[in-house]
Amino acid sequence: MPTEFGDGSVTFVLPCSEWLTSPLRTVQGGMTAMLADTAMQVAVQTTIPAGTAIAGLDLKINYLRPVMPDGRDLTARASVIHAGRRLAITEASVENADAKPVALATGSSMFLPGRPASLGEVELGAGPNPEG
Repeated sequence: MPTEFGDGSVTFVLPCSEWLTSPLRTVQGGMTAMLADTAMQVAVQTTIPAGTAIAGLDLKINYLRPVMPDGRDLTARASVIHAGRRLAITEASVENADAKPVALATGSSMFLPGRPASLGEVELGAGPNPEG
């Protein structure tokens, strides 16, 4: 859930519940990556006109320490570090509730002018009929 945002920056939090754990009883790395990626994509959205579609191109994440399912918030702070005409580069830091870094991430996104920014604007099932 977003808790703060500004032009080119955003903060998201995710409660660390047992539902997010691996068999090792730590929060899945994929959940940490999803939190960082979501924050970075939303940070990009704060810099572009409403309705502009974007697509994430890549994500790199360095895990620094395990995340425990203690019910407290995991916080991702993301910012746009470069925005050009077609591409944005972002970074995010993810911290546990004790303000200790658990992951660092970078990513890039491409702007898609003229494309709908919401699947609600796309008619699903309008493509070729696969049966015939």
